[in-house]
Amino acid sequence: MRTRSEPGGAPRAISPWALLRGLLFAFLTAGLLAVALTLVAHFSRLSDPVLARSGFFAGLLAPLAGGMAAGRSAEQMGWLHGGLAGLGYVLLLLLVDWAAGGAGMGGTLLRDAGLGLALGALGGMLGVAL
Repeated sequence: MRTRSEPGGAPRAISPWALLRGLLFAFLTAGLLAVALTLVAHFSRLSDPVLARSGFFAGLLAPLAGGMAAGRSAEQMGWLHGGLAGLGYVLLLLLVDWAAGGAGMGGTLLRDAGLGLALGALGGMLGVAL
């Protein structure tokens, strides 16, 4: 996919490797945070609502981290690379959930996709800036 650059300049391409790197980094971040929360839950006396809230916020960090990795790898158009990586992360999670027999594509699809897109775009902007 090609996008336009500056007027009169050569078109810039969306980097598929940057998107793949962002997706992989998002899933790696989610996995590491899941292991960390599991250990905290096992060795502490935190209540279930606190752990559920912690899991929700940990889930928000994954598309943000994936967006940062995609933006840093692309070195340009970080918001676009990060947003696509965050959106791809959420959609792949929903697809896996649906394939495993979960609720999958429920009423929260737009909310989750919007959050993944927004957090990924923010991460992409931060990734280019770092």
